[in-house]
Amino acid sequence: MDALADRFDLVFEAANRPSGAATALRLARRGGTVVLEGISGVAAPSLAADEVSLKHLRVQGVFGASGAAWRWVVSLFATGALDPSPLISHRYPLGEYERAFATLRDRGSGALKVQLVP
Repeated sequence: MDALADRFDLVFEAANRPSGAATALRLARRGGTVVLEGISGVAAPSLAADEVSLKHLRVQGVFGASGAAWRWVVSLFATGALDPSPLISHRYPLGEYERAFATLRDRGSGALKVQLVP
């Protein structure tokens, strides 16, 4: 069993991976909120709807770009014209989330983008 499962009041998923939404549901506590922002690209749903009901989860989707903007950015990633990896200034394992958020709050840390890695 995942030691972090059922622990968080709010889980914000932006991983853009097929397993991201399922992981977010697993991490949320009973009565918690899950915000799905990542686009996985899979055609079939990968969520267990019963988990939403049984855990009394509130699930909210968020997406702020137009379809044309999304296609343009994806093409930039696909051709290598845009490499986002230099933007990630800090990486922490998921278990060190408190340290990651402290880095974000510390204006002197030089943090540009902090990545939590499961």
